[in-house]
Amino acid sequence: MQGMGLRSVAPPKLRQVKPTVSLTKQAKLRLSWLDYYSSHGQNAALTARHFGPVHTFDTC
Repeated sequence: MQGMGLRSVAPPKLRQVKPTVSLTKQAKLRLSWLDYYSSHGQNAALTARHFGPVHTFDTC
């Protein structure tokens, strides 16, 4: 299967598929934290420094 790129396995008109899930602003932020954490060696301290202080009492 060498040489088989994403275009050969992706369905045609993939860009026309509408997203089925809409996320809140808070959910998008949490997802970006997880993405950053995962893509930077699962380094929690680095992730915390990148995103700054988190005030959990704001969501109560």
